[in-house]
Formats: sequence, structure tokens, C-alpha cells
Amino acid sequence: MVKSCHFHFAQNIWKKIKKYGLTKLILNNDNARRQVVNMMALPLLPPNEVNEAFSNIIESFSELRDKCIKLTDYVLKTYIEEPRYPIDFWSHFDLIRIRPRTNNHVEGYHGQLNSINDSFTFIFQSNTKLTPVAWIRYIQESEESTMSRYEQEQAQQRTTRPRKRRTVNNDLRLTEAKKNDFNGRLDLEDYQATLRSLSYRYMVVLDNDSNSKDDDEYEPKIS
Repeated sequence: MVKSCHFHFAQNIWKKIKKYGLTKLILNNDNARRQVVNMMALPLLPPNEVNEAFSNIIESFSELRDKCIKLTDYVLKTYIEEPRYPIDFWSHFDLIRIRPRTNNHVEGYHGQLNSINDSFTFIFQSNTKLTPVAWIRYIQESEESTMSRYEQEQAQQRTTRPRKRRTVNNDLRLTEAKKNDFNGRLDLEDYQATLRSLSYRYMVVLDNDSNSKDDDEYEPKIS
């Protein structure tokens, strides 16, 4: 099943915060900041707990209800209540430790193809004796390599791409939290507290660079 990117989920929320002029309010209000990162963490919750979690977020926003109603309405209509994007599309709970939460690897692959395409275009324009055969051969080899890696990942149920230690450690924390939630050792509030470190890091990334495509360079901000 095709899944949306968790980072882009958070990015969409942050874009709305900027559009509605809420950035300063969110960053300077501890409760508002906590509820925003709870929103960003919705894809990591068990799907059957999303509605309860979002209801708690709206209730916690009560002191800022008039100022934040556009934001909560956007999330409600887009992801929760008769949503534009169904929960099966954006939930990553079942895929924690199995598949990446972001599509940075896909974007990187597309960027590589575009770069090579530009190079081949320049060569063809400079030397009319060359044919597109080299470009076609490269695409074929790239597709074969990608399919081979995909089949290997499916068989091993894990990614074959090198991963940064910080990313691996975050996934271990998420896996442990997921197991504790499943076994009833964590309630919803405690589980959300574990997830917030990742979402706070997303907030740091988005506040500093709205065009960033990689969150791995930023340390979590725990609160």
C-alpha cells in the first residue's frame, strides 16, 4: 500500500500554521506547542486511538480556541472526519520499524534521475553523433537495481539503505513504545509523550527551513 510521508504530514500542518499567522503564538505558548506536536504525531498512533487523541487536542486548545479554530478544522476535515486523506493512507503505526516514515529516499532517487537526465541532454546537444541508447541503458540498469533491493527488503522486512545511528535509535524508541502501548503498559497520554520528541524535532526543522527534506540532521528537543 502507498503511504504518505510522515514528515510531509507534519509539514502540511506547519504550512497552515504559517498561513493562519499562528507561528509566534505556537512557539511562545507551551500548551499550544505541545498540542501541535501531538497533531504531528497522529500518524504514529494506533488508528483506533486517533479520534480520541484529536478530541483531546481540541479540548486542550480551548484557551486558544478562537485563534486556532482554523487549524483544528483543517486537520479535522483533511485527516479525521470524512477526510480528504483516509487514515489508512497516512497512518504509519503498523509500519514502525518495518518501512521508512518519510519518502526522502524516493525524492533522492528522482533527483538523481533528473540530474543525470540533464547531463545526458547536454551531451546529446553537444555531440549529435550520440544516441539516447546510453540513457535507456542507464534507466534499465537503475530499475533492475531498485527492484532487486526492493525484493531483498520485502524478504528481510527491513530497509537495506544505510541509516544514521540517530534514526535507528529513534526507531528503537518508537518500537519499544509501540510494544508497551500494545501490551497496555502505556496509556494514550504516556505514549504521546514518547512520540513528542520526534515531532518537536520536526517543528525545529520546519521553523528553520520550510524547504528541508531531511530531518535526520536535527537533535530531538524533549519537552
